[in-house]
Amino acid sequence: MSEKRKGVTPYIVAIGLGVSGLVALLYWGAPNADYVLSQRQDAAGGAPTTRQIVAEQDSQEAVAYAEAVQAGRCNQIIDMTWWMQERLGIIEPGEILKAKGDLCKGILNRADEKNEVTPEGVEDQFIFVPGATIEVVGMDRGRTGLAKPTAKRIWMQVRYPVKSTALRDAAGNRIRALVIGMNVSEDGYILKADVVGNLEIDLESFSYDWTTKGER
Repeated sequence: MSEKRKGVTPYIVAIGLGVSGLVALLYWGAPNADYVLSQRQDAAGGAPTTRQIVAEQDSQEAVAYAEAVQAGRCNQIIDMTWWMQERLGIIEPGEILKAKGDLCKGILNRADEKNEVTPEGVEDQFIFVPGATIEVVGMDRGRTGLAKPTAKRIWMQVRYPVKSTALRDAAGNRIRALVIGMNVSEDGYILKADVVGNLEIDLESFSYDWTTKGER
C-alpha cells in the first residue's frame, strides 16, 4: 500500500464508523447494550478518577435532574435527557405526544421487581427515590465516547431513609447508601452512560449500615 493510501485509510475508517453510528441511532433510538458496554470497557482504563470539590453552579444540572427524577417530573426529565431528545427529534410531529407518553410510563414505573442493580445497571427512578438524601460529593472530567462530548461527571451519594424503598443489590440485599456518577454534556444534557439507566454506579461504594435511625 502506498504512503498516500496509508494516510487516507484512518479517515475513511472514521467516517465509516460515524455513519454507522448515525444509522444505528436513527433506527434504534437510545444506545444499545453492546455499544454502552464497549464504551464502559474503553473508559475503564482512562477515565479520570480524581474527584474534585464541586462549586454549586457546576452541579446545577445534575442536581436538577436528580430532583426531577425523585419527584417524577417526566417532562423535565425528557427535556434534560439527550437520548430522549434524539429520539423525539426523528419522530413525526403528530407522534411526539404519544412518544412522550410512552417515555413517561417508563420514567414513572417504580415496580419493585425492577428495583435491583444488575450488571447492566438500573433505571434512574430506582436510585433517586422519594425521600432519599442526595449529596454532591465530587466531580471529574467524565466519560469519553458518549453521544455528546462530556463536560463533567458529577458524583452523588444517595442515602435511603427506609429499607422498604431502598435499592437492592444483585443478591437482594437492601442498600443503605451508594455513590453514582452523572455525565453532563457541554450544553447541559444528561448523557446515557450505562445499558440500563443513564447513571454510572460505583459498585465499591455500597453501604449496608441500617443500624442508625431511619431503618424500617
